[in-house]
Amino acid sequence: MSQQQQQQQQQQQQQQQQQQQQQQQQQQQQQQQQQQQQDPLEVLCNILGKQQIAGDMQTVSVVKAAVAKPERLVEDIEFGELSLEEFVQQGKSGGDKTSKGRGDVQTLEQCMLHFSPGVTRHDIDSDCIDEKERDRFQDLHGAIAGCDDVLKSVESYLSRFQTELGVVSAEIESLQSRSVQLNSQLENRLNLERLLGPAVEEVSISPKAVRLISGGPINQEWVKALNEVETRSASIEANTSTLANVKAVEDLKPLLSDLKAKAIERVRDYLVAQIKAIRSPNMNAQVIQQKSLVKYKDLYAFLARNHPTLAEEIVQAYINTLKWYYLSNFTRYTQALEKLKLHAADRNDLLGGDPNAQKRANAYHSTTYDPFSLGRRLDILRSANPTALPSYLAEDPQQPTKQTIHGIEVPFHNFNLALIDNISAEYSFVTEMFAPALPPSHSHSHSHSHSRASASTQTARLHQIFNPVFTLGQTQTKTLLDRSTDCLGILLCVRLNQHFAFELQRRKVPVADGYINQINMLLWPRFQMVMDMHTESLKRFAAGINTIAGAAASGAAHNIAALALTSGGDRQSSSSSSAPHPLTQRFGQFLQGILALSSEAGDDEPVSNSLARLRGEFDVLLGKFGRAGNGGDARGRERFLWSNYSLVMTIINDTHGKLASEQKEVSFDIIIEQVVSRLLLCALNVGGDKYACIEIREVLYKDELKILHILRRWSPLSLIYRIEVNAQPQIIGGGIVGLSIARHLAAARPNTTTVLLERHAHLGTETTSRNSEVIHAGLYYPRASLKTSLCIRGNHLLYSLCASRNIPHSNTSKWILAQDDEQMHTLQQLHEHSRQIRVPTRFVGSAEARRAEPDVRARAGVLESASTGIVDSHALMGCLRGEFEEMGGDVALLTAVEGVEKLPAGGGYVIYTRSGGGGGGGGSGGGGGGGGEKGQGGEEWAVTAETLINAAGHSSCAISNMLLPRHRHVTPAYAKGTYFSYAASSPKPRRLLYPAPKAGLGGLGTHLTLDMAGQVRFGPDVEWVDGPEDLVPNTGRLEEAVREIREYLPGVKAEMIRLDYCGVRPKLAVGEGEERGAFRDFVIREEEGFEGFVNLLGIESPGLTSALAIGERVEELLYG
Repeated sequence: MSQQQQQQQQQQQQQQQQQQQQQQQQQQQQQQQQQQQQDPLEVLCNILGKQQIAGDMQTVSVVKAAVAKPERLVEDIEFGELSLEEFVQQGKSGGDKTSKGRGDVQTLEQCMLHFSPGVTRHDIDSDCIDEKERDRFQDLHGAIAGCDDVLKSVESYLSRFQTELGVVSAEIESLQSRSVQLNSQLENRLNLERLLGPAVEEVSISPKAVRLISGGPINQEWVKALNEVETRSASIEANTSTLANVKAVEDLKPLLSDLKAKAIERVRDYLVAQIKAIRSPNMNAQVIQQKSLVKYKDLYAFLARNHPTLAEEIVQAYINTLKWYYLSNFTRYTQALEKLKLHAADRNDLLGGDPNAQKRANAYHSTTYDPFSLGRRLDILRSANPTALPSYLAEDPQQPTKQTIHGIEVPFHNFNLALIDNISAEYSFVTEMFAPALPPSHSHSHSHSHSRASASTQTARLHQIFNPVFTLGQTQTKTLLDRSTDCLGILLCVRLNQHFAFELQRRKVPVADGYINQINMLLWPRFQMVMDMHTESLKRFAAGINTIAGAAASGAAHNIAALALTSGGDRQSSSSSSAPHPLTQRFGQFLQGILALSSEAGDDEPVSNSLARLRGEFDVLLGKFGRAGNGGDARGRERFLWSNYSLVMTIINDTHGKLASEQKEVSFDIIIEQVVSRLLLCALNVGGDKYACIEIREVLYKDELKILHILRRWSPLSLIYRIEVNAQPQIIGGGIVGLSIARHLAAARPNTTTVLLERHAHLGTETTSRNSEVIHAGLYYPRASLKTSLCIRGNHLLYSLCASRNIPHSNTSKWILAQDDEQMHTLQQLHEHSRQIRVPTRFVGSAEARRAEPDVRARAGVLESASTGIVDSHALMGCLRGEFEEMGGDVALLTAVEGVEKLPAGGGYVIYTRSGGGGGGGGSGGGGGGGGEKGQGGEEWAVTAETLINAAGHSSCAISNMLLPRHRHVTPAYAKGTYFSYAASSPKPRRLLYPAPKAGLGGLGTHLTLDMAGQVRFGPDVEWVDGPEDLVPNTGRLEEAVREIREYLPGVKAEMIRLDYCGVRPKLAVGEGEERGAFRDFVIREEEGFEGFVNLLGIESPGLTSALAIGERVEELLYG
């Protein structure tokens, strides 16, 4: 073989060796990765608990390197009987003896040939192990030796572990045996405890309980200890026969007896101390009851079970103490209530008394009291959360309650309200604190049954406590009723007493039933007696009216305007004879109060009989007034009766209930009789057509026609025109303005019959009856405006009329209040303006303001208007209507205007009406007069009139637009105002209070006004609405109103301010670009091109004050 071929073979062998080495390296790397994941040596070392040292790590690495075995061995070496180490050592020693170079190779080759004769030299060269591999084998040997050592250590450890494991196993067997034994012992002890535990517990008391009862403070822990002692004692006593020979029981009984005696002593001392504390000055008994007695009610129960005699003595001590406590406190409270100013009753408080004695028509102050008007006195029954008046408020002379005159119902209500509240609280306490004493082991059902059984006992105890107070209450009631002629006050006391009875029944407190019945026995006889006194006063008064002279004398004595008619024939006297009598106003208010308080009265009450007798005498008296005042003028008598009974009906119209319905029916029957009689008489006198007489006769004799045609239409327009053929002037709108115009026109045209058309069943049911009833001074309007001139003139005329006709009114004055510099500047401008228009005003100093009205706040200043006042608008309406009808005028109620046409050639106007409530929309300045929708139910009628006055208030724009061309149409605007009542007795100012005006508001702000009974009310505010029909108070307005009120009356009780009623002011729409609340003057003019047609548009506030002056102006426009 050539040398070149050998070199190629060597190269191929080297390449194969390199490939083998690479494969071995890859295998080693894979093995290393596997060993890294889990090294057996590491696992073994962890088992043995040994740490590897550096040599071990080297050994491990060598072992890892030696583990990699080539895929093909060059030769299997025969070691003979030599170990690997000896074989290696033999090889080393043989190598040392030979020399380096070729000779050494031959020796090796000879050796190899000796061992393997069939091997060629080429095989020896290719299979010869490289000497460089020797170190590797040596390392492998060392590693194997290290592994032998490790395995020997493991073997030793495993041997020891096996030995120890055997020991542990033996111990476990011992523990298992021990556990079985302990479980058996535990079960035996539990069985023993189950058997002996209750018995031991029954005859043992904890030391803690003994120490607490002996000397610990009385608290909840003390009560628990007491219950423990009592339970043990009860158990021992219950099992005396069973435990008779038990030594522990015999030893415990003396200790238990002493412990119970100590507990009784401590309970007695504690209860006595608490009862004594009630007698301390200014002590509130209910505080002690709740915090010191009821909280520890188990103490009394323990005492009652273990020492009943002592417990009863404790109860009696409590009864005596509380008897003294309540009697002394209610005596002081009664003395405080006696300091309230009560109305002093006299003979003039009877219906037949002198109406001028009280001077309520011409003078007004904060203590005004009207015994014939219920007014806000009814609020005492309506209060949702009534509370008794504190005694310090009744005693303090600076409190508003001291400045107000009250009725007898105020002290009666406060005393009895405080009484039933205290009775209820005391009943609740006594039944809980002194309930029947039952052992703690008794069930709740047993306790409940015993509680029911002892109800009579608890009631008897409460009677012992409150009997002196009941006597005091009866004495107070007798004192209040003695010589009192305040029938409304007595009936209020009756209703309050009934309310108290219902409340006690609701609370299930039977203690005061006898007291309530005794109070009823005092109230009802006195009520009947006073009602009889009223009846007798009317009878005596009527007895003096038998002749014209007697009537005149009686009229002088009693200032009766109607009777003065007989002394002269001038128009003023004549115009007054049909006006409602002042006595009718008093009777109507009195009747309204009785009916309002009897809306839920039972048939067994004496109110109905007493009222029937009173009503009979009033009817007789009114008939005598009519005959005495009108002599032989039958028509005048009928008008007089008509106006008086109409006033009564107007006053009682809002009452409800069975008795109210009966009284309304009586009034309706009388009115029907007077109306039909008058119409029939007029028809016969003037020769009316036969059809009219037949129709009227049918009305007289057929009840169904009477109800249909009369109750719903008192003065049908068709009958008026069939009889009053000369009726000419027509006024649309039966409010205060329409009535005033009708009165003036009737006086200016005595030979014609002026007719007032009103779509409602009563006059003045819209704006007139839904305002503040204030007589304004005319401060707020431009100098040259109609509002200013007519308000100032109307103010003088109204005061004069009220004084001459005895119409309830008062010149209260008004304060305009400024809270900052800007508002003060507004007041200065008002003052200067009032000087120019000659209306009296003055600035009130701060000191004077504080003295006069301490509850009022005006930070910047006060401007007083001296000519501002209030008036009873219903009485004013009644007077104007009476005078109008006396002058020959007629009122057509339930007559709605549906159309108006102008006749050609100055022939007047045709008015299309529908009677019987057929008109739908519209209204008037207080009554409504037209604007209805055509085609609705009722009788249609068309009348012709030379003169037509449009005073329809809310419907005035609609009436005007019916007649005038489209380019002259006007647009209305509606400002809704909400009024708020005030149920509290303070603060109560003596004059009207207005905030400083704000431009563009559309009103005067939420101000404070007073009614004729002195009650406070607030409003109106301003809320723009789309029509006059929205008369429901908006609850959302209350919060804003309270905020405005507190600006000038900070002490007002917000919770006592409630929504009352609403009114809608008939305004005119402003021009384009103007504020909605900008000033708009009255429009009162005879329309150009429409002779005899007078338009009154935008007659809002001050329409009531200006009404009489407006009547004069319309008369001037028509007749010059």
